[in-house]
Amino acid sequence: MSIDEPPGRPLRIFLSSPGDVAEERTLAQEVLQRLQRTPLLKGKVDIDVVSWDDPDAPAPMFATLTPQEAVNRGLPKPSECDLTVVILWSRMGTPLSKP
Repeated sequence: MSIDEPPGRPLRIFLSSPGDVAEERTLAQEVLQRLQRTPLLKGKVDIDVVSWDDPDAPAPMFATLTPQEAVNRGLPKPSECDLTVVILWSRMGTPLSKP
C-alpha cells in the first residue's frame, strides 16, 4: 500500500493450531499474507493475523505462567476476531490444568 492509498478495512483473523501441524500453519500464514495482495482485495482489506508464534505479538512468556496461560492473557480471543481458522491433525492442543 502506498502513502496515497487509503487503508483497507481491518480484518482480524485468529489462527489456531497445535504443534503437530507446523508446516500447514506456515502455509496458512503465507496464504493469508498473499491474499491481502491479490488484485481483488488489495487496498480493500488490511489483514491482521493473530497467532501465538508471531514474534511481534504482545504475549510475554512470564516464568510464573504456562505458555498457554501467557498466550491466553496476551492475545485477543477468537471471539474478538472477525474470522477464526483452526488447523488440526492428531493433536488437539495443550492439555488444560485441573481447577
